[in-house]
Amino acid sequence: MPETYRTKPLISFLLFVALFCAIYVGLVALGNGTFFEAHMRVADGRELNPRIYYRTADRPFSQEMSSAAILEAGWYSMPVRAKHPVVQYRFDPDIKKGRKITLSAVRIRRVSWWKEYVWTVSPDTYEKVDQIEPSTFSNRYPVTFTTTGYDAKIYLHPPQSKPLVKHRIDVEKVFWALFFTLATLFFLQIYRQRSSEESFWAKTILYTLFLGFILFQARYDLTHVRYSYPPDEGAHYRYAMEMHYAPALVPDFTKMHHYLTHPPLYYIIIAQAFDPNRSQLENVRAMRQVTFAIFALSVLLLLMMGYEAKWGIVGHFVFLSFLASIPMFTYLGGSLSNDNLALLAGTLFLVGLKRLLPDAKTCDASACVLIVLGGLLGFFAKLTVAILIFFALLYFVLYRLLKRAPLHLARWQWFLLAVAAVPVLYYQLDISLTYHSLIPTYDKTHPKAFLHSPFYVPPEMRLHLSLKAWFGRMLHYIQGGWFGIHSHHSFGHATWWGVWGSIFLHALAVLGLFLPCPKEEKDRSLCLLGKVGLLAFFSVETVQFFFSYKAHLKNGYLGGLQPRYLLPFMVSFAILSAFVVEKLKRFFIWNVVVLAATFHALYGSFFYFLLFYR
Repeated sequence: MPETYRTKPLISFLLFVALFCAIYVGLVALGNGTFFEAHMRVADGRELNPRIYYRTADRPFSQEMSSAAILEAGWYSMPVRAKHPVVQYRFDPDIKKGRKITLSAVRIRRVSWWKEYVWTVSPDTYEKVDQIEPSTFSNRYPVTFTTTGYDAKIYLHPPQSKPLVKHRIDVEKVFWALFFTLATLFFLQIYRQRSSEESFWAKTILYTLFLGFILFQARYDLTHVRYSYPPDEGAHYRYAMEMHYAPALVPDFTKMHHYLTHPPLYYIIIAQAFDPNRSQLENVRAMRQVTFAIFALSVLLLLMMGYEAKWGIVGHFVFLSFLASIPMFTYLGGSLSNDNLALLAGTLFLVGLKRLLPDAKTCDASACVLIVLGGLLGFFAKLTVAILIFFALLYFVLYRLLKRAPLHLARWQWFLLAVAAVPVLYYQLDISLTYHSLIPTYDKTHPKAFLHSPFYVPPEMRLHLSLKAWFGRMLHYIQGGWFGIHSHHSFGHATWWGVWGSIFLHALAVLGLFLPCPKEEKDRSLCLLGKVGLLAFFSVETVQFFFSYKAHLKNGYLGGLQPRYLLPFMVSFAILSAFVVEKLKRFFIWNVVVLAATFHALYGSFFYFLLFYR
């Protein structure tokens, strides 16, 4: 074996690790600092405009020695940028006269790398107040006062008590460091391999804009959608809270205070952001931000996959618009849901599988690691994505058998598979022996509570639907849960005409199943990946249909049809629709129709949501 063949992957890996560590340390360093924070509100619910002034031994109060506030999860946070120790603070709660303010807490928080120090400021330690009534406060929060002028202020010294010290594992920054590491290395690679400056920058700008647009959608949902509106968010939060106090590879589901029975990996990850000293709203916001980072990493991998295709600008636009026009895709990206880890698992698997198509004779290191990692994450994230991966592997094997193209695995690859199988078998054996079932369903973990839950309908109250009626109900769920937002606060279009553009793009993808793939190797591998993924998508949807109908006949339950479970393989539609558009791009009228449908799909998702969602 040539020396360069062995050393090149090692050098690439070491470069990745070095860049990741540098970015991670940089992100942690950006979070360092001291913050003066106040939790307060007014009766009318309007936002306040507080400001903090601070002075040191050699610098008095001034505009330079002050900071405005940022509102996050009910806290007004103001950075303190003094280079020397602060000797006194001046807190201005608002700039308006006559505001009746309820102050619930004041704290000074200092973040130093992987530690956080929090000092609580008691109201009886305030030195003096000005243009505030009453002028004295009790020794406990909350306190209510009214501003009597336009320059209300509270003076206080830094607290001398011992701080609450917390050790931080900033898992959110781990995912963001992975995001920026992959983005940097990918950009360097495509820049080095560019064939045309003009097309390179046009495509790069297009993908950058859509990356920002998709992340903006999810970020908007993160900050504007109320807690418990997204699907099962309250149960996800309780599961994560329990994993904070008692993390386990195989939880005792019988002792859990919720109906979720998913594997615990996602909840162990977001539980790192849980802090028992914070309010529920703060913890939800922190966990949502971790989830958003996982979602962002998945989106980046999806876009990297499409960027390498040799489509024209219209084909790339269709691919990107499809990803940006599925409402539940970005809606879940800003909420607490294990669907986001399932999305990352499915994406990693597809990226790895693409490297084995169309007819790779061996599994290279990156492909094997990505496939195994995707499968392992999928198994411990959500059952549906594990089944999606199973069907994709099944169709991949069938394709290789039909082409008589065997895949040879090295000894270390068999060892990797064996190592990955150990936690899977351990978890599955424990579940099977404990609950006598492949999965710990709610009727197995809480049999009495199940009989009084929405998952069970008493026989005398059941409405038995025919298979045809159940199919109609499934179409209703697809309309609301794929082309709209289906959750505890649902939102969508009243008719199918409201989503005709998106339906058109989906129809193109189905048509792409029956068209031949390009002969160019990179495009052929991506096209075949789209076909394998879409076949797996429809297979799991069929399984879901019949299993949910069986549950309906057994327990009378009318739910269970959730299209969002299939989002990890959504990119298969985007890939095939782009290939079909590319095949017919020489017809001008065709391009006009495609662009009209694409713009309507974009309008019918996020922009429609902005206009009418309440």
